[in-house]
Amino acid sequence: MTSKLAIEVHLHGPSGSLQLSVSRRDENGTGDGYRLAGPAFSGTAELLLSRTLDKDDAAEIRRYLDAVFPVAKAADPLTGLREEVQRLRTAADEYAADLMDEGKDAERAYGRVEAYDRILALVNHLAEG
Repeated sequence: MTSKLAIEVHLHGPSGSLQLSVSRRDENGTGDGYRLAGPAFSGTAELLLSRTLDKDDAAEIRRYLDAVFPVAKAADPLTGLREEVQRLRTAADEYAADLMDEGKDAERAYGRVEAYDRILALVNHLAEG
């Protein structure tokens, strides 16, 4: 189904007032819309003017909307995971350093640090898409 989007002006039958709307129509002319101004739809309006919007119109309208009503960007779902792995990596690194300071073998602890580094690399790779 191919939809077309149009800005339309109707003459509201009962009141004689104008209605301004954005309408979405399929190839058969059926669809729905959003009234921007004027009285509520009553089913007795006469279409006076219709302007089908194209991609360029949509881009310009979106630019104006975004300037006034910016859409918040979705949070990166991997941010929390990345932060937790970084926290664990830091703790493992500090533990390994403490073992070294005490003159103990820290090879296993540094192995964990390397494992967290590999996990972080994987998470970053996933975030890049």
